[in-house]
Order: sequence, then structure tokens, then C-alpha cells
Amino acid sequence: MKKLKAGWIGYIRSEQEFWARAGQLAQLGYRGVETPERFLLVGDVDDNMKRLHEMGLRVLCTYASLDAVRAHELKDIVRTARLLHTDRVTCYTSAVNGAFWNCPPTYDRVRRDIEQLEQLAEELDKEGMTLTYHNHAQDFQVRFRGQTCFDWMLSETEKLKIRLDVGWAHYAGEDPCLLLRQLGGRVIALHVNDYRLKSDGASGGPVFTAVGCGMVPVARVLQTAVETGVEWAIAEQDEMDHLPPVQAMTVAYLNMKETGFVT
Repeated sequence: MKKLKAGWIGYIRSEQEFWARAGQLAQLGYRGVETPERFLLVGDVDDNMKRLHEMGLRVLCTYASLDAVRAHELKDIVRTARLLHTDRVTCYTSAVNGAFWNCPPTYDRVRRDIEQLEQLAEELDKEGMTLTYHNHAQDFQVRFRGQTCFDWMLSETEKLKIRLDVGWAHYAGEDPCLLLRQLGGRVIALHVNDYRLKSDGASGGPVFTAVGCGMVPVARVLQTAVETGVEWAIAEQDEMDHLPPVQAMTVAYLNMKETGFVT
């Protein structure tokens, strides 16, 4: 059985902390890091990449902001990806996520973003690169004309791939395993994000916690990911809960490996 490889995104906030911890995490078993531009594009990029590779780590993708997608900043995106030795680019938001910045989504704006994401995906494909979209809960919760925005995106795109955040999908009431089977080869990687609800029953969103310590059926999700051909399980935690970053990443990796589906 081919197992998933483990990567991480977020957690570490400073350049000094990144380099101090990257080797430690590689020794633990992580093999990739996602969107580390702010650390690797400082100073001599070639030396930084050599240092990272010698640790046994690779860059899993670079980041295309929503503004960059809307402005179609193709050359800058391609240049950054090549500097980081990756052929994958990810956009983490679209107009559907407007609740994060107090800007309610509209049908026209969401559809326009989907069109622009697909246009950029087509152009990146010509450069030998893949554009992926990272979902949040709103992608499944916001509907226009009886259809979720996530379904709109799937039906209106072909080249655009999905970086499925299983925590946000689960929080939105979706079954991540069912989604994986429905999406098939469109899922490039998983963001394995876990959460719990607030103990006092208050609203305001999930409480993010270390992977395997919350409500997401992590083992079942990882098994389905293996069965559907996903390559990477990328641990993510938007905000720390009780553990500091390195401890949370250690727990995340060990919990994923303990399932038997992560190398």
C-alpha cells in the first residue's frame, strides 16, 4: 500500500524559528512544507533551497493571492514557483470567503473569481504548473441558485484542482471521505485540519486543535485519501489551542502516522 507523505503549512511565524525547527521536523518525518516564501525568498534563494533540500524537505506549493489571481499576475507567480522548485500554486480564498473580511459574497463576484481561477489554471498548465484551490467552510455553506459555491467551482472549471481542507469541509457539515471519492483525481493534496467546538456552546467558528485531537475522523479520511491516490497529507492549524507550534506539529505527525496511512 502506497502511503501518504506528510507536509506542514503555517504554525511557524518567523524566519529564525523556521530554520531552527525545519530540520527537527524533517527528522520527525515531515517531507514537505507549503508556501514558505517569506522564509526562502530572503537572502540567497539558491542557498536557501539547497539548505532545505539537504534537510530532506521540499516546497509543496507557492501562494497566489486572490488579488494576484484577479490581476492575472502570471509571470510573477511562475517566477516564484520556479525559484522554489515547485510546480504547484495554491489560492486560499475567493469572494465566497468574504465573511472573513466583512464583505458578503455576491453571485457575480463569486462567478467572476471562478472564471479567473480557471483562466490562471489554464495559463499555468501551459507552463507545466498546476493551480489548486483551498476551500473553507463558506465554499460549502454559501449557495446561489440552489447550488453551493464549491459545486459551482467544480462544474465551471477543468484545469483547476483542489487542495481539500478536511477540517473546514467537516465543519461545514460535509463528509470529507465522500468528497474525496466524488472529486477523484481533482484532489492534489489534503490539508489535514482538525477542530473542536467551543465548550460553552458559543458561536463564532471552530476551535482549531492538533490533528487527531478534534472532531475530524482523521484515520478514515487518510485511508480514503490513500485509496483515491492523494499524495500528500499536509498538517495545518490556523490558530494554536493548548500546545505551542512545534508540539502541535509533532502531535499531528504522530497521530497521522499512527493511522498506518502516512509514512
